Amino acid sequence: MINALVGLNDRRIVPMLARVLQDSDPFGADHPLILETLAALSTIRDERAVPQIAALARRKRWRSWGKTTHTRRACLQALGKIGTAKATRPSPTSRRPETSS
Repeated sequence: MINALVGLNDRRIVPMLARVLQDSDPFGADHPLILETLAALSTIRDERAVPQIAALARRKRWRSWGKTTHTRRACLQALGKIGTAKATRPSPTSRRPETSS
């Protein structure tokens, strides 16, 4: 479904996709959805999603290091593809990751 929306090349979907990142569990059953959403945002290249992507990159779960690493790598790739100054500059809070159990 996300691919179909991205195929329309309509930037109005960016807030919806950003909300998916915010409301989904990247370390559980939603992991594939998160990766698909990040890929879609990479294609659209709209910096309105940068805060949600950056916040997701800072999250981690002690019992899910594989998914944490995979999610973080996908976030960094998405930010790199967005490519704006806002997307590529380091966040001042990047050293304080959010931890969930």
